Amino acid sequence: MEFPCSKAFYFKRGKLSLYVEVLNLFNRENWRFDRVNSVNAATLKVSLTRDSLLPILPTAGFVLEF
Repeated sequence: MEFPCSKAFYFKRGKLSLYVEVLNLFNRENWRFDRVNSVNAATLKVSLTRDSLLPILPTAGFVLEF
């Protein structure tokens, strides 16, 4: 889940936009399967390597338009 928030300020000669966003707000374990390590030919059991993805990731910034 992500949490985006933004605010724009308008001026005579431009616009200033501020934003804040938090990815993985609830700190869930997100896994991706990286590769197949081996396959047992007798049982057809697959051994996989997995890798964790994003931790809580806050982002903030601004955009100045003129």
